[in-house]
Amino acid sequence: MSERTCQRHIAGIMRAVGAKSRFQAGYLLSATAACREPEEGPDPRTRVEG
Repeated sequence: MSERTCQRHIAGIMRAVGAKSRFQAGYLLSATAACREPEEGPDPRTRVEG
């Protein structure tokens, strides 16, 4: 991925969450993730290595 493409992706994320800086975007995204309930899925303790 080129540097410009990465910058455009980050700018899009910042616009979507209403952030004015990358730090603020990270904070807002982590705060949102912390408030969400965990998704149902397989129990990681029963994972079979193979």
